[in-house]
Amino acid sequence: PHTVQNAVINVAAVGLTLNPALGYAYLVPEAEKVKDGTDREVWVQNCSLRVSFKGLLKIATDSGSILWAKAEIVKAKDTFKYRGPCELPSHEMDAFGDRGETVGAYCIAKTHQGDVLVDVMSAAEIAKIRGAAKQDGVWYKWPDEMAKKSILKRASKQWPKTDRDDRLDRAIAVVNEYEGSEDIRQERD
Repeated sequence: PHTVQNAVINVAAVGLTLNPALGYAYLVPEAEKVKDGTDREVWVQNCSLRVSFKGLLKIATDSGSILWAKAEIVKAKDTFKYRGPCELPSHEMDAFGDRGETVGAYCIAKTHQGDVLVDVMSAAEIAKIRGAAKQDGVWYKWPDEMAKKSILKRASKQWPKTDRDDRLDRAIAVVNEYEGSEDIRQERD
């Protein structure tokens, strides 16, 4: 019960709703192995908050940091040309055909001043973040959505700061706490 309570408090703290129609955040039941009082390993049920990439985008736009952002996956058969951090990339793909394996992801954000900010992430970087995940199940089921969340988290570090950024910072901290992050993994290593 306390993990459900903590997850609900966290969703309220970041200012999102659990409305499944919006898909901003979810409460996810998980089993975890812990040591009991006799040093034996036992399974316990926990409830974790999962903030989706749509939830992170909602908070970023609500905070006034950006007007909008879009994360996309680049596949092996796509044609992608990165033109730097402040110019729109070129991305051509057969949206309805076999695009091949994921080779990377990118995020485009537009600021209130009209500037465009672009960040890219290779498949190797995505795999490194996946390797730091506390649970692999969500990565297994929705690898492209998790890759989009990863590039959004990284891109958000470069977005203009506002006096309302604490919600986005808190949401990313919640994501890192429940799902793990590259930074947390490096600290452990």
